[in-house]
Amino acid sequence: MIFCTIGLENHANALIEFLNNEIGSDLVVTVNPHYKLTKHGVQNDQKSSLPYEKLTQFLAREKSRGDKSEIKASAFVTHGLTHSSTVSSTKFANFAWFPFSRYCDVIGIESSFEEASYNKFILSTSLDSTAKDEGAVKSLYTDDLTALHSSSEFMHAEGWAVPSIISGENASGYVQRQIYDHPIPALVPAAFDQIMSLKTDLPFLLSLSHHEWHKEDHRWHTETLNYFVWGRGHMYGFPGISGMASYTITALIFYTPMIVSLPTYYTLMHGGNNAFAPIEGAENGGGPTNASMNVPYAKLFLKLKNPHDLKARTKVKDTVRAYVDSNGENVLVKDAVQSADAISDVTATVLLLANLMGVTCLLLFFFLCVVTFTANIQDNAWELGVLRAIGLTSAQVSRVYIYEAVVLVTASVIGGLVVGLVTAATITYQFTIFVEMPFEYNVPVMYIILIITIAMFTAVLASYYPAQKLLRKQIASIIKGAS
Repeated sequence: MIFCTIGLENHANALIEFLNNEIGSDLVVTVNPHYKLTKHGVQNDQKSSLPYEKLTQFLAREKSRGDKSEIKASAFVTHGLTHSSTVSSTKFANFAWFPFSRYCDVIGIESSFEEASYNKFILSTSLDSTAKDEGAVKSLYTDDLTALHSSSEFMHAEGWAVPSIISGENASGYVQRQIYDHPIPALVPAAFDQIMSLKTDLPFLLSLSHHEWHKEDHRWHTETLNYFVWGRGHMYGFPGISGMASYTITALIFYTPMIVSLPTYYTLMHGGNNAFAPIEGAENGGGPTNASMNVPYAKLFLKLKNPHDLKARTKVKDTVRAYVDSNGENVLVKDAVQSADAISDVTATVLLLANLMGVTCLLLFFFLCVVTFTANIQDNAWELGVLRAIGLTSAQVSRVYIYEAVVLVTASVIGGLVVGLVTAATITYQFTIFVEMPFEYNVPVMYIILIITIAMFTAVLASYYPAQKLLRKQIASIIKGAS
């Protein structure tokens, strides 16, 4: 009973937390998946982007409503850089390019991401000093360059030779020098800490292949730029972004996300001589406000003031669809609260069945105790008669059998509690380790007290009444009958 109820309830809670982490916030507006048939089979066309202008109009309307708005905070998240029209590939490596370089997916997020998401799932194995003080996401937008000093100065301080490609006076050398002297703050998966020797106080390389169509010669021209990246934090959890893990296989499956600020994302997206030009809208921590920048937005996180209010959630979802897609064909609004409630409803039904089974077990336990203790008293009738003959009262003899029953039941209850609680905790902990979630274990104290009370009450009744039935007989009859 302990294992079934406590284990199932804690496992369901862990599953809800995992689901909340995967969705990322109360409501998440994302692109409705469109599947297409390719030579590789049926695939999702993920290059579709959110209608940024319409969604910003929706957010502006909500902001103008003030306290009447149901939305508490919002934040945009982009697709990976390779989904843009200017970047063909992105990969990172340490300076030695050993043991390998790894393809990654550079994702841009707004500075309000922590307020708009379930930020308790922003989990890290290591953070630099700025990220510890200001938060992992805010550190991507900070002006504190204590750790992000000039890369060429860092190389000189460490006794490294500055590569000739960034010390030349030609145009491409100038661009590369600018790139090396403007290190990029980023959050990276903790999975590569050991195998690639990545640290928060040591930069690594990000290599981007930019391509551009030239009308003059009707060809695609590709240019590879190498950027210095400083890891503000090594993460093993991030709400709404899969692949931020300490398990290498998880990071590899989800194409190794690397998180940067939106201005940095635009910088990397366009590269070239304009890589470090001022970006409109970047001063407030938001994204570029010019729609011509063609930033491919993937998600909009919406944190609600009262997420458990069904009417408020429904109103926000309907308003989003009215602004963006009245037919519901292009955007999908994920509701974390609704999904959690669905799991809770299923769990409640299963727990009800488990409790009914528990009641049945308790009834069987009661009758089993009655039969067992009755047989025990009948087998020990001679000892009972002797105790009565040497002067013990009926109440004292009854207490002997009651104490015996209570000791046996107490030992059984303690053993069952230990086995049930440990088994339930082990299974829950195993699941949380697998999905890299914080371990939470809730022990229903009142439920355990109820079980102990029923067990003790059953033990007392099951031993008292058989003993009283036998004690009503004459002492001589008890001894003679036992003989």
